[in-house]
Amino acid sequence: MKQFKDKCVTALQRQRGYTFLKSYPLDGQGGVKKKIKYSYILSRGNTYLLTMANRRADAKGISVTITTSSGKTLLSSYDESKKKFHAVVGFKPKVTGIYYFTFEFQNTRNYCAAGVLGFKR
Repeated sequence: MKQFKDKCVTALQRQRGYTFLKSYPLDGQGGVKKKIKYSYILSRGNTYLLTMANRRADAKGISVTITTSSGKTLLSSYDESKKKFHAVVGFKPKVTGIYYFTFEFQNTRNYCAAGVLGFKR
């Protein structure tokens, strides 16, 4: 998983001005775990960037949905209408609070990945 984390950090560094915050190891246990959920406190006024990586260059097969503590979906990295996975997503929370990142393996045999969260003020 370290190789995937390193790919994520490199992608984050390509985006100027972002500081590394946290990494998320994503072990789907060979397909047993299709969804992996993490939480993190995000601050209003900061811009966040989440990068993901797996064995594929485009991170196809792994997506993240970001929700508020009340369950409202802020965004998904998977575009259902175009059937496209996005390896990098950016967002700016309107309020400080706990946010949930639900990573999901979709139509893949690669159940090992990583995500990295970065921010800038």
